[in-house]
Formats: sequence, C-alpha cells, structure tokens
Amino acid sequence: MIYKGLKTGLHVFAALPSQGKTTIAANMSLFWITQGIKHGFVCIDMPGDALAERYAAIAAQLSISKLDFGAAPGYVDEFEKTMKKLAEEDVVKITESDTVSALEYEITRGVKTLGWQAAIVDYLQLVDPEMKSANAPYVLVKEATLAMKRLAKKLRIPIVCLVQLSNQFAKDKTTGTKKPRLDHLGDSSEIARAARTVAVLWQDEDVLAHWKD
Repeated sequence: MIYKGLKTGLHVFAALPSQGKTTIAANMSLFWITQGIKHGFVCIDMPGDALAERYAAIAAQLSISKLDFGAAPGYVDEFEKTMKKLAEEDVVKITESDTVSALEYEITRGVKTLGWQAAIVDYLQLVDPEMKSANAPYVLVKEATLAMKRLAKKLRIPIVCLVQLSNQFAKDKTTGTKKPRLDHLGDSSEIARAARTVAVLWQDEDVLAHWKD
C-alpha cells in the first residue's frame, strides 16, 4: 500500500537522522521503476550522484560499504550494469533543487512534459520557502509544507516528503516514550495537519532487546 496505493496529496515518511529514510524512499522509487511509473526524486540531503549509487547498490543487492572499501570484480560489474540500466530506462529523474520556486518548476515540468506520476522530496525541512522576513524554523517548515501540499493538489499527484523527527522524541524516549507521536514531526505541527498519510520508522527498544537476548 505504501508503494502503490498513494493518492493525490502530501504524504510524509519520518524518522530520526540516519535511520533509513532515504533507503526506504529509494526502495519505493525502485519499485515504481519496475512498474514503469515515471517520477522525480528531489535530493537535497545528499549529492545526486551519491543517491544514484545507492539506487544501483539496492537494485543490485550490494553493499555501499563493500563497494567503497573493496569488492570483487563480479560485484563491481553488477553495480555498473545496474547503473547503466537505470540510466537507460529513464523512468526516474534526480534533481538537487532546494527552493520552493525551483521545486514547483521542476515538478510541474516533470508532470506536464515528462509524464511524472509522483515525486519524492528528501527532505522537507531542507526545502527553502524563500521567506526573507522569517527565520523561525517552524514558520519556514510550515510554508514549505503548505507549498508541497498545494503543488500536489494542483498537479493531482502524490508527493512523498521525508521528514526528520524532532530531537524532542529522542528526549522523550528517556522518560519512557517508546513510540513517536505526530507532534514529534520536526519543527512544525503543520506537517501532521497537512499530510494525507504519515508513516514513521523508528527503532523499537523491545525488539532490539529481544534480538540482543
């Protein structure tokens, strides 16, 4: 349902830093590629070529660390073959645009001329709403959130935005809060109000303890 049941609107996937948001998004994108669903991937959190490498590693079922620190020739060949195949299929386009105006242009162009049916933004708090008079994080994130929601509605596509959970969730965990709440979505309560769906990835301490045992 996460991969192919998304309807028009803003959809949010949240997690703490370095807990798998981009990997999940890349897997979602790769599934869309296998289904021939044209889409865009807005890569603000890392360089576009690094995301392309992650795509190929996931598709080829290889480890990025293995490729970085030494892999057998067969693994390297498979990685390069997968990279070439992704480029030839031309189903996904990676962009590094990070302002609201640039994203509106890129995604609108993608839908109107390239046939995009969806877009992924990694990640929402890094989108610049270009408000010179505002510097409070919650105001900036609120405006970026509303802009992405309006764009999804205007173009009639799902836009999936990755979101960092706030540091408050990490603090609340010390007081016994095991699961994140909607108010833990980073920097603005508007994210939860604007999103059509919210999915959260987190490390369950009970599960970790079970596997340690």
